[in-house]
Amino acid sequence: AEYMGEHSRTPWLGMEDNCTVLLHSKQGSPQSLADLKQLLESSKDEDKVLAMQQVITGMLNGEPMGGMLMHVIRFACTSNHRQLKRLLMIYWECVEKRGADGKLLPEMILVCNALRNDLNHANEFIRGCTLRLCTKLKEAEVLEPLIPSIVANLENRHAYVRRSAVLAVFSIFKLFPHLIPHAVDLVDKFLQNEADISAKRNSFLMLFHCGQDHAMLFLHRVIDQVPSMGDGFQLVVLDLIRKLCRSHPTEKSKYIKCIITLMETASDSVLYECANTLVAVSNAPTAIRAAAACYTQLLKSQSDNNIKLVVLERLADLKHKHLSVLQEIVLDILRGLQSPNFEIQKRTVALALDVVTNRTVEEMVLALKKEVAKTTDSSDKGEHRQMVVRAIHVCAVRFPEIAGNVVNVLMDFVGDSSAASAIDVLVFAREIVETFPALRSSIIDKLVSSFEDVKSPNVCHAVLWILGQYCDTYESIIRVLDTIKASLGPLPLLPFDATEHAHAHHTHTHTTQTPSGPAILADGTYQSQTAVAMKTQNIVTLRTHVFEGEALLVTTLANCLTKFVLRCHQLRIPTATFNQFAANCQSIIVSILRLMTSPTFKHPLDKNSVERLCMCLRVMNQPNSGLAAKYLTDTRSALAALVQHKQPVVVTPQSTTETIATQADDVIQFRQLKASRVLSQLDMEDEEFGNINARISATSSRDDFASRLGRVVQLTGLSDNVYAEAVVTVHHYDVVLDITIVNRTNETLQNLLLDLSTVGDLKLCERPQLYTIAPGASKQIRANIKVSSTETGAIFGSIVYDTSTVKNNDGNCVVLNQIPIDILDYIQPATCSELEFRSKWAEHEWENKIAVNTSVTDLFDFLNHIEKCTNMTCLTPLAAMQGTCSFLAANMYAKTIFDEDALLNISIEKLADGKIRGHVRIRSKTQGIALGLGDKILAKQRTL
Repeated sequence: AEYMGEHSRTPWLGMEDNCTVLLHSKQGSPQSLADLKQLLESSKDEDKVLAMQQVITGMLNGEPMGGMLMHVIRFACTSNHRQLKRLLMIYWECVEKRGADGKLLPEMILVCNALRNDLNHANEFIRGCTLRLCTKLKEAEVLEPLIPSIVANLENRHAYVRRSAVLAVFSIFKLFPHLIPHAVDLVDKFLQNEADISAKRNSFLMLFHCGQDHAMLFLHRVIDQVPSMGDGFQLVVLDLIRKLCRSHPTEKSKYIKCIITLMETASDSVLYECANTLVAVSNAPTAIRAAAACYTQLLKSQSDNNIKLVVLERLADLKHKHLSVLQEIVLDILRGLQSPNFEIQKRTVALALDVVTNRTVEEMVLALKKEVAKTTDSSDKGEHRQMVVRAIHVCAVRFPEIAGNVVNVLMDFVGDSSAASAIDVLVFAREIVETFPALRSSIIDKLVSSFEDVKSPNVCHAVLWILGQYCDTYESIIRVLDTIKASLGPLPLLPFDATEHAHAHHTHTHTTQTPSGPAILADGTYQSQTAVAMKTQNIVTLRTHVFEGEALLVTTLANCLTKFVLRCHQLRIPTATFNQFAANCQSIIVSILRLMTSPTFKHPLDKNSVERLCMCLRVMNQPNSGLAAKYLTDTRSALAALVQHKQPVVVTPQSTTETIATQADDVIQFRQLKASRVLSQLDMEDEEFGNINARISATSSRDDFASRLGRVVQLTGLSDNVYAEAVVTVHHYDVVLDITIVNRTNETLQNLLLDLSTVGDLKLCERPQLYTIAPGASKQIRANIKVSSTETGAIFGSIVYDTSTVKNNDGNCVVLNQIPIDILDYIQPATCSELEFRSKWAEHEWENKIAVNTSVTDLFDFLNHIEKCTNMTCLTPLAAMQGTCSFLAANMYAKTIFDEDALLNISIEKLADGKIRGHVRIRSKTQGIALGLGDKILAKQRTL
């Protein structure tokens, strides 16, 4: 079991101590205090080690061990046993050092003496461990007697002791500056003469936090030597450069050169921080290109999936401000496809599609074609293949000039075992044959040759629709009809054939001759033999789908044959030939109709499908009727309208940066006339883009202040003794509360405690602290709350304080108003294709069905209102909802900050009395999203 120290209540502060020790122990409950004392009094070090282990375990489990301190000092401190010394360090860290009155225990004087002896011990390991212990002590009274020994260890001959001594000085100076007032100068002098790289890193880290001027001067002296120092020192240097570039912008060029030099390091952590620092301190395209190159190098070299996800997030952040830079490195971004993790592959493709341009689309499509070829022989990469096919589809829709280069490659996947991949290919092929007439013949030939490999009824349905719609010549029609007849088998189709075919479909076998082992003949010679090998094969044909009762496929087949007959009639072929062709097509439909309407057939055809088949027969007999023209023209017109309306959906993303309009009286800068001190291209770019970003920052700061005022939540009343209000800011994974507390009394408020609690998947990050506020003064407090899921939550709490006249009174408590956390803060509009929406709708199990009850009378107004109040994107094209109709159906989609899907379907109708009725259905992978959006719609649906 693992034991972690209980948070002990400290009476004099009213606060909880942090636990800094986590130990693993297989022992049961500790022995009694008397037994432990007896073990400590033993002369064997092994008994003392066992006693100390049980004492520490008991303390961390909350057992009262207060009476053991003096025994430990008397019997354990005098031993030089290595393991016992290490256990003593843990004990000094965990033991309570103050009494109930808040004063230091008198026994701690002896502890100070023991620690001082260990700081001067002859064993360097014990010295180093003791110095590490001093970094964890929070009592100034214990540390003060140890200061001379700690400082003396800065000159120890062993680097391990020196680097530990620097950390001890750093920790003490940070908590109690008065104990070592000259610590900065002391460490600065130590840094000048130190040779050990780890000790130099620790000392430079202290100067970075406590004496930034000294750190800057040291960096200026050794800036040319930084690349030869260790990665730990280089990381601290990069942190310092980020601060210095803000405080000393005139020296930015010198620091950027240092960052560029550090990019040649072999350390991946330094490389990552170099890229982050460049993005933070410079907006010059040269610097951003260097940072993007670092990210793509890490994307290729790292094997850890978490690192790759972080790098992809950084590249996505660059996309918003530096889109033009990422457009140049599309192929480098696609290196993320080499990862076996599907989530990384998906994010890589999404990022590449966002930044691809007409200059890089051919190279990207070539890379994606190679990726598709890799998955040809792999049976477990259906999702990956489907994703790559969709990416190529998006590229072809967005850049039509490359469609001819990819269509032949994708058509090989029509007979793919993954129905989803094949459907995506056919959707792509359907749009290509409509948009590019020159490619129709090659696509149709490929579909006909691949028809026998199609196994899924949905794929077969799509293939038949394309063939029936776009076969324009008599030769191609005859070829398709022969293929259909071969797949359908001999006619007529009888019910008892269905039973035999089902049995044959499951137990179809064929024999192959395979050589067996040698056989010995009568004359003693060897002869090879053959054995009959039974192999089971599932042969799926059009006949199989018909016998399985696929109604949609049957009606599609009938429509396809009807279009063939009508088109042959338009081609003016000889009458005898036309009559024979029409008779063959009608015999197929009649045979299917007789089979599927037979009372002995297991999968009878529904009435609607029967009517459709009968209509096809009537149209074939009357090819000159007005209904016949609709078969050939209306369906193609509907597809053309769909393709036309899908074009604007996929648009080239534009940079979100505002376009700065230059004023007429602005100074014109000529680079050629710059002073001679500006030499590098990076300096000139940084200065130019720095001026532009300064304007953007000035504009955004005004917008941020206005939006900040809109996020103010009043927590207490105006008549309360303590007034409080909060500014709520929702980031990606946390909620930040900037709380202002005002003392409205004439007394000083002491021990003021802001105690917050949460409802839902929200978690406070910091422990509350005590404050003292003067009369009429105010205090700014920031609280960070982590968000772990997309659910509606709430934050509530109270303010407790003492005054000089009244203490611990219930009247000194102000209850705060509740702060609701809206689910819409986590939801962002997003888009997806219809196929993806249907697939996700079938996958997600949580559904919330809401009845529509509103006073709105217009269908489109209600749709727009739901879209606005749920922060979702309507996927249904406007053209599909136009017209005078009393009902409306639409799909909406959004994503959360945790990359979760939120799906919504709205189906409403307008009744005769003018009221709107219907349902809104929400589906998601988690319950919180479905319920949260449902509550939001219930609250907002009544009025606009």
